[in-house]
Amino acid sequence: MFEKLLAKQHIRNLDLESVRANLVEKRGWSPEQAQQVEGDYKRFLYALAHRHKDDILSPPTQEVDEFWHQHILDTRKYREDCDTVFGHYVDHTPGLSAENQRKADAKRKQIYADYDIDSTAFDGGSPRKSSHDGGFDGCGSGDSHSSHHSHSGHDSSHAHSGDSGSHSGDAGAHGDSGAGDSGGDGGGCGGGGGCGGGCGGG
Repeated sequence: MFEKLLAKQHIRNLDLESVRANLVEKRGWSPEQAQQVEGDYKRFLYALAHRHKDDILSPPTQEVDEFWHQHILDTRKYREDCDTVFGHYVDHTPGLSAENQRKADAKRKQIYADYDIDSTAFDGGSPRKSSHDGGFDGCGSGDSHSSHHSHSGHDSSHAHSGDSGSHSGDAGAHGDSGAGDSGGDGGGCGGGGGCGGGCGGG
Protein backbone atom coordinates (compact mmCIF):
# COMPACT_ATOMS: atom_id res chain seq x y z
CA MET A 1 0.00 0.00 0.00
CA PHE A 2 2.90 2.33 0.76
CA GLU A 3 4.18 1.80 -2.76
CA LYS A 4 0.80 2.83 -4.16
CA LEU A 5 0.85 6.02 -2.11
CA LEU A 6 4.31 6.79 -3.41
CA ALA A 7 3.16 6.10 -6.96
CA LYS A 8 0.25 8.49 -6.51
CA GLN A 9 2.58 11.23 -5.32
CA HIS A 10 5.05 10.59 -8.13
CA ILE A 11 2.25 10.67 -10.72
CA ARG A 12 0.91 13.91 -9.27
CA ASN A 13 4.38 15.43 -9.58
CA LEU A 14 4.98 14.37 -13.20
CA ASP A 15 5.74 17.36 -15.39
CA LEU A 16 3.81 16.73 -18.60
CA GLU A 17 3.74 20.29 -19.88
CA SER A 18 5.81 19.38 -22.94
CA VAL A 19 3.39 16.57 -23.78
CA ARG A 20 0.43 18.93 -23.60
CA ALA A 21 2.25 21.52 -25.72
CA ASN A 22 3.01 18.96 -28.42
CA LEU A 23 -0.59 17.80 -28.56
CA VAL A 24 -1.75 21.40 -28.93
CA GLU A 25 0.82 22.10 -31.64
CA LYS A 26 0.82 18.82 -33.54
CA ARG A 27 -2.70 17.48 -33.03
CA GLY A 28 -4.64 20.69 -32.83
CA TRP A 29 -5.95 20.09 -29.33
CA SER A 30 -7.09 23.05 -27.29
CA PRO A 31 -5.07 23.80 -24.14
CA GLU A 32 -8.17 22.96 -22.12
CA GLN A 33 -8.54 19.56 -23.78
CA ALA A 34 -4.87 18.76 -23.23
CA GLN A 35 -5.16 19.76 -19.57
CA GLN A 36 -8.23 17.60 -19.02
CA VAL A 37 -6.78 14.56 -20.78
CA GLU A 38 -3.59 14.90 -18.73
CA GLY A 39 -5.69 14.29 -15.63
CA ASP A 40 -7.29 11.24 -17.24
CA TYR A 41 -3.88 9.96 -18.31
CA LYS A 42 -2.51 10.32 -14.80
CA ARG A 43 -5.50 8.41 -13.44
CA PHE A 44 -4.73 5.66 -15.94
CA LEU A 45 -1.11 5.57 -14.78
CA TYR A 46 -2.41 5.25 -11.23
CA ALA A 47 -4.57 2.30 -12.31
CA LEU A 48 -1.48 0.68 -13.81
CA ALA A 49 0.25 1.07 -10.44
CA HIS A 50 -2.48 -1.13 -8.91
CA ARG A 51 -2.31 -3.98 -11.40
CA HIS A 52 -0.56 -7.26 -10.77
CA LYS A 53 2.62 -7.89 -12.72
CA ASP A 54 0.99 -9.96 -15.46
CA ASP A 55 -2.16 -7.85 -15.82
CA ILE A 56 -2.73 -5.96 -19.04
CA LEU A 57 -4.96 -2.88 -18.97
CA SER A 58 -6.47 -1.08 -21.92
CA PRO A 59 -6.54 2.72 -21.81
CA PRO A 60 -9.99 4.18 -21.16
CA THR A 61 -10.24 6.54 -24.14
CA GLN A 62 -8.62 7.32 -27.46
CA GLU A 63 -7.46 10.67 -26.10
CA VAL A 64 -5.68 9.02 -23.16
CA ASP A 65 -3.91 6.69 -25.56
CA GLU A 66 -2.90 9.60 -27.77
CA PHE A 67 -1.50 11.40 -24.71
CA TRP A 68 0.48 8.26 -23.90
CA HIS A 69 1.83 8.10 -27.43
CA GLN A 70 3.00 11.68 -27.21
CA HIS A 71 4.61 11.06 -23.83
CA ILE A 72 6.59 8.10 -25.13
CA LEU A 73 7.99 10.11 -28.04
CA ASP A 74 10.24 11.84 -25.52
CA THR A 75 11.99 8.56 -24.87
CA ARG A 76 14.39 9.70 -22.18
CA LYS A 77 11.71 11.47 -20.17
CA TYR A 78 9.26 8.62 -20.59
CA ARG A 79 11.79 6.05 -19.40
CA GLU A 80 12.70 8.20 -16.39
CA ASP A 81 9.03 8.81 -15.55
CA CYS A 82 8.31 5.07 -15.72
CA ASP A 83 11.26 4.31 -13.46
CA THR A 84 10.09 6.92 -10.97
CA VAL A 85 6.46 5.80 -10.87
CA PHE A 86 6.65 2.05 -11.47
CA GLY A 87 10.28 1.09 -11.00
CA HIS A 88 10.35 -0.35 -14.53
CA TYR A 89 9.58 0.57 -18.12
CA VAL A 90 5.98 0.31 -19.32
CA ASP A 91 6.27 -1.15 -22.79
CA HIS A 92 4.28 -0.97 -26.01
CA THR A 93 3.61 -4.16 -27.95
CA PRO A 94 1.50 -5.16 -30.97
CA GLY A 95 -2.28 -5.32 -30.79
CA LEU A 96 -4.26 -7.76 -28.74
CA SER A 97 -6.56 -10.47 -29.93
CA ALA A 98 -10.26 -9.85 -29.43
CA GLU A 99 -10.30 -12.15 -26.41
CA ASN A 100 -7.30 -10.53 -24.78
CA GLN A 101 -8.74 -7.10 -25.51
CA ARG A 102 -11.91 -8.03 -23.64
CA LYS A 103 -9.81 -9.21 -20.71
CA ALA A 104 -7.78 -5.99 -20.74
CA ASP A 105 -10.98 -3.92 -20.79
CA ALA A 106 -12.47 -5.94 -17.95
CA LYS A 107 -9.32 -5.68 -15.84
CA ARG A 108 -9.19 -1.92 -16.35
CA LYS A 109 -12.82 -1.52 -15.36
CA GLN A 110 -12.28 -3.69 -12.28
CA ILE A 111 -9.29 -1.67 -11.09
CA TYR A 112 -10.99 1.65 -11.80
CA ALA A 113 -13.98 0.50 -9.74
CA ASP A 114 -12.01 -1.14 -6.91
CA TYR A 115 -9.84 1.92 -6.34
CA ASP A 116 -12.30 4.61 -7.44
CA ILE A 117 -9.76 5.79 -9.99
CA ASP A 118 -12.11 8.22 -11.72
CA SER A 119 -12.56 10.17 -8.49
CA THR A 120 -8.84 10.39 -7.77
CA ALA A 121 -7.63 13.97 -8.08
CA PHE A 122 -4.52 14.81 -10.07
CA ASP A 123 -3.44 18.09 -11.54
CA GLY A 124 -4.31 18.55 -15.17
CA GLY A 125 -8.08 18.38 -14.97
CA SER A 126 -10.65 17.74 -12.31
CA PRO A 127 -11.71 14.16 -11.60
CA ARG A 128 -14.73 13.06 -13.51
CA LYS A 129 -16.85 10.01 -13.92
CA SER A 130 -16.18 8.60 -17.36
CA SER A 131 -17.79 5.82 -19.32
CA HIS A 132 -14.78 3.51 -19.29
CA ASP A 133 -16.86 0.63 -20.47
CA GLY A 134 -14.70 -1.14 -22.91
CA GLY A 135 -11.80 -0.45 -25.15
CA PHE A 136 -11.76 1.58 -28.28
CA ASP A 137 -10.69 1.49 -31.88
CA GLY A 138 -7.74 3.69 -32.58
CA CYS A 139 -5.37 5.95 -30.74
CA GLY A 140 -6.95 9.35 -30.92
CA SER A 141 -7.33 12.32 -33.16
CA GLY A 142 -5.20 12.60 -36.23
CA ASP A 143 -4.06 9.01 -36.49
CA SER A 144 -5.18 6.11 -38.64
CA HIS A 145 -4.97 3.49 -35.93
CA SER A 146 -6.83 0.29 -36.50
CA SER A 147 -6.18 -1.92 -33.51
CA HIS A 148 -7.01 -1.91 -29.84
CA HIS A 149 -4.43 -0.88 -27.29
CA SER A 150 -3.58 -2.05 -23.81
CA HIS A 151 -0.93 -1.16 -21.30
CA SER A 152 1.22 -3.15 -18.97
CA GLY A 153 4.76 -3.21 -17.70
CA HIS A 154 7.72 -5.48 -17.71
CA ASP A 155 11.12 -5.93 -16.20
CA SER A 156 13.40 -4.32 -18.74
CA SER A 157 13.37 -7.14 -21.26
CA HIS A 158 11.36 -5.88 -24.22
CA ALA A 159 12.02 -3.02 -26.56
CA HIS A 160 9.36 -0.58 -27.63
CA SER A 161 8.15 -2.44 -30.64
CA GLY A 162 5.66 -1.42 -33.15
CA ASP A 163 4.01 -1.24 -36.41
CA SER A 164 3.83 0.75 -39.57
CA GLY A 165 4.79 4.17 -38.26
CA SER A 166 7.97 5.49 -36.75
CA HIS A 167 8.75 7.61 -33.74
CA SER A 168 9.84 10.65 -35.62
CA GLY A 169 10.04 12.94 -32.63
CA ASP A 170 13.24 11.47 -31.26
CA ALA A 171 16.24 9.66 -32.60
CA GLY A 172 16.44 7.47 -29.54
CA ALA A 173 15.38 3.91 -29.01
CA HIS A 174 12.02 3.07 -27.58
CA GLY A 175 13.30 0.02 -25.84
CA ASP A 176 14.48 -0.33 -22.31
CA SER A 177 17.67 -2.29 -22.53
CA GLY A 178 19.48 0.20 -20.35
CA ALA A 179 21.41 1.58 -23.29
CA GLY A 180 19.99 5.05 -22.95
CA ASP A 181 18.58 6.73 -26.00
CA SER A 182 20.92 5.28 -28.58
CA GLY A 183 19.84 2.75 -31.12
CA GLY A 184 16.64 2.18 -32.98
CA ASP A 185 13.28 0.65 -32.74
CA GLY A 186 11.33 -1.66 -34.93
CA GLY A 187 8.68 0.84 -35.83
CA GLY A 188 6.42 2.69 -33.55
CA CYS A 189 3.68 5.16 -33.08
CA GLY A 190 4.44 8.71 -33.92
CA GLY A 191 4.02 11.39 -36.46
CA GLY A 192 0.85 10.77 -38.39
CA GLY A 193 1.38 7.13 -39.16
CA GLY A 194 -0.90 4.29 -38.27
CA CYS A 195 -0.26 2.21 -35.19
CA GLY A 196 -1.86 -1.19 -34.99
CA GLY A 197 -0.63 -2.21 -31.60
CA GLY A 198 -0.97 -2.00 -27.89
CA CYS A 199 0.89 -1.57 -24.70
CA GLY A 200 1.75 -4.68 -22.86
CA GLY A 201 4.68 -6.84 -22.16
CA GLY A 202 5.90 -9.49 -19.88
